[in-house]
Amino acid sequence: MRAVLTFVATLAVANVALAQTDSDSFEYAATNSYSALEQRVSALEQQKNTGESSKRGGATVGAEVVFLRPFGTDNGMRGHDYQAAPRVWLGWQGERDLGMRVRWFEYHQSNLGSPDVVDVEAMHFDLELTSEFNLGGHWNALLSGGTRYAEVTHADEDDDEETMGKQGTGPVLGFELSRDVTSNVGLFVLGRTSIQFGNGSDTGDDESHDYETFAVTEIQIGTEWNRPILGTALTFVRAGVESQFYHHVADADDESLGLFGANLSFGIQR
Repeated sequence: MRAVLTFVATLAVANVALAQTDSDSFEYAATNSYSALEQRVSALEQQKNTGESSKRGGATVGAEVVFLRPFGTDNGMRGHDYQAAPRVWLGWQGERDLGMRVRWFEYHQSNLGSPDVVDVEAMHFDLELTSEFNLGGHWNALLSGGTRYAEVTHADEDDDEETMGKQGTGPVLGFELSRDVTSNVGLFVLGRTSIQFGNGSDTGDDESHDYETFAVTEIQIGTEWNRPILGTALTFVRAGVESQFYHHVADADDESLGLFGANLSFGIQR
């Protein structure tokens, strides 16, 4: 009988020890799993704060309609109204921060038979490299730089049969800032500026207009709605105001031309 009791006691002690070992193993595994989760969350936060990303690269594309009216720095641009014009862009965003983009814009406002309305035309074609990164928190930025070809022509305010303008190629620099307000709504501001080197034209005189320069500045401010699509892309719709300023291109070289109005765009970005 004593032997039986001894065997039962030994078996009970062994079961208690085994249970304690299982409990310790479970606690160790749970602790390790929690630590691994903490490390993963910390790594993701660091990626976000430093602008690193594990996203896939891919195409970016967009189209925009702008409604702009010309303004002058001397006698103004009487009799004009807001005219719609297209802008489109196509690019590729790499898996990290670098990408490239081409963009085309053309504006034309015709003389509709009124002596107060002069023709105004503008065209840009840009080829850019881009770099996007996170500024911390909800702010994102994109810097761009490349080459722009631009043309701008307009009729003389006193004689609509006489036209003048400039065209040239030069460097273009740009930036875009965006901030999330909610999960799908945000604000944006962007700017671009370029200095063009080329030739001028004036049908009203016989003088040479070679080797002339002018500059173009653009600013947009507005709001956007965005939504994830296809897992790694973001579709967006933007609306805002836009201004363009053409330095030293009007009737005299010391006069300038401006375009101001609204814009509406949509596209896919990475």
